[in-house]
Amino acid sequence: MLFRSVPLGAWVKARSAWVGVVLRTALYAFGVFVVLLLEKAFEGRHEYDGFGASLIAVFQHADVKHVWLNTVCLSAALLSYNMLSVIRKHLGKGALLRMFLTPLPDDVR
Repeated sequence: MLFRSVPLGAWVKARSAWVGVVLRTALYAFGVFVVLLLEKAFEGRHEYDGFGASLIAVFQHADVKHVWLNTVCLSAALLSYNMLSVIRKHLGKGALLRMFLTPLPDDVR
């Protein structure tokens, strides 16, 4: 619910829904990357004698691969959430849930 409460502006609102989905996902992915990077640096600050040295060490060691992998996985989840939010907005409240709880018709092609 918090994700939909962040306004992106009139320019995005006037565009197709995919523009908002891509922009929101990119912004949130960047935020996830920054938070994960800061978390890794905070965890290693005692080992590397300070936060700055720990932040540099994250990029010099294999930890950065974990940061990137977590960022990609969480970004995919955020992309799915943003896409489902657009679908939910078009179908109406509860319609998406009803669609997945009812059996498919026999003549689906």
